[in-house]
Amino acid sequence: KRYSAKDIAVTADNSSEALRKYGNDAGSILSRPSKNENELVIILSAMEGDGSQIKKLDGVIREYEAVRKDLLATLVPNALAGNHISLIQAVHNIIEDIKKMRTIIDDPQNGMIGTSNYEKDAEMVANAVKDIGRQFLGRRITFSPKENGVVFTNSI
Repeated sequence: KRYSAKDIAVTADNSSEALRKYGNDAGSILSRPSKNENELVIILSAMEGDGSQIKKLDGVIREYEAVRKDLLATLVPNALAGNHISLIQAVHNIIEDIKKMRTIIDDPQNGMIGTSNYEKDAEMVANAVKDIGRQFLGRRITFSPKENGVVFTNSI
């Protein structure tokens, strides 16, 4: 799936207040602590012989799907719509990569494709976060360490 502006809720309000609200809302979604082991650690354990570990990826996938769902529901100032779409697309790609990684025991080639793509898509997520952070800093919008939006401005 390719995401576009029609998939998200966009507001014409590009005020500092609207941008700050978006930063804190989206930052809150991205900052949620994971209840799962890191997906790469899980894959490594599975490849080292404990194939039962692979089931743990289901929880990781569910967490990423919740992030995607919540980002899709976040109200986005028009000025950040393109950046937000890039972030959602990168998270979506990560989900698809982990689904492929989940097949590494039964279909090693497909699993390795997922692992290889995961690295590229994880970088896409990081770059999308940095790009949003640059947008905030370019508009002189900063967040205190206690605000969730700091995830964006501290990424640069």
